Parts: sequence; C-alpha cells; structure tokens
Amino acid sequence: MAEIAIEPYRDSFFTDSVALLAAAYSTNPINMALFGGAGAKTRDLNRALFEVTLKHFLPGEKLVACFGDEIVGFAQYVHSPGCRPTRDQTAPVIPILHRAIGEALPRVGEWLRAWREHDPEEPHWHLGTVAVRPDMQGRGIGSLLIEPYCASLDVTRELGYLETDRQENLKFYGKAGFSVCGELQVLGVPTWFLRRPHAA
Repeated sequence: MAEIAIEPYRDSFFTDSVALLAAAYSTNPINMALFGGAGAKTRDLNRALFEVTLKHFLPGEKLVACFGDEIVGFAQYVHSPGCRPTRDQTAPVIPILHRAIGEALPRVGEWLRAWREHDPEEPHWHLGTVAVRPDMQGRGIGSLLIEPYCASLDVTRELGYLETDRQENLKFYGKAGFSVCGELQVLGVPTWFLRRPHAA
C-alpha cells in the first residue's frame, strides 16, 4: 500500500490542489457563510475562489501530501509580513476575483479584514491554508503536513500563528504547541486565533 509523502508544491499540482481545497473547505463554517451553506454550489464557488488565490496569492512555502499519484493534502505557510498582501498586490486581482465569486466578494473582504486586524505585529510564521481530502481525514496527514512548519519555528525560534473556524481544530493544533489567544465572530461564525510561542 502506498505511503503518504510530503512534497513541495509544483505548478503541475494546481488542478488537483484546487479540487482538494474546494472539497475540504466546502463544509468549513466560514466558507458556508461566504457562499450560502454546504453542497455543490459552495464547492463550486470554493473551487473558483481557490483557482484565483492559489494562482495569485498564497505566498511562502506550499506543500502537498501525496498518496501514490493522488494529492490528498495541502499546506501553506509564510513569514510576516508576507501574510499581508499590499494594496498594489491585491488591486489587480480584485476584478478577477469578482468574476469568479460574484456577490460573495464583499463577504470575503470582510472576513479577511477581520482576521488581518488580529495579525501579530511581531515577526511570525503564519500558517495559512491547511486541508486534507475529506475521505482521507483522520489518518495523520494533517500532522505530517504541518511538521515542516513546526520544524521551521523550532529552527528560527519565532512565533507561530494561525486562524481557524473549526472548534475541533483547537485540539489538533494544541498537540503541535498552539494555544488560543483570541476569539472573534466573523460573518456570524466563531473563529479562533492561536499562537505557538517562540523557543527561548
């Protein structure tokens, strides 16, 4: 039986990664609030969202989890201030994003602004997108995906930071040394901010 292999993301993984992200995030509370519930419509809009963001945003390190020839997981992390795109970086992409997700665009903006306002000012490694294909969850793939990220934190001795809209993720990230440092309602959805203190 094939084992899970963690590999650097390549452009050739784009289509499979978008499909994975769309499926994995279609039941996330924030994504359902953005796109009006679960189901095929939300999955299609998630796909459109990730086609734009994976192509134009998501800077820093990107990893995929491979099971044989299949992409079953994805993770992305970036050092600050790279987690805060500038106006010059976002402005050209807004029309593309509007064509992709239409009337959901203002809600996406509200969500991202709310989270961005809680970004730590101190240097940090920001763990952004983490996803495992729904039928492969519960097999330790998420832990494998964030191992390189946690190793980077241990080497650089800098702060780790992330956001999540799934309460069950608090335990998962807690095992990696993260603790909740804040909570905020965004689009009517509870979300949490977590930190992993830098090594002494």
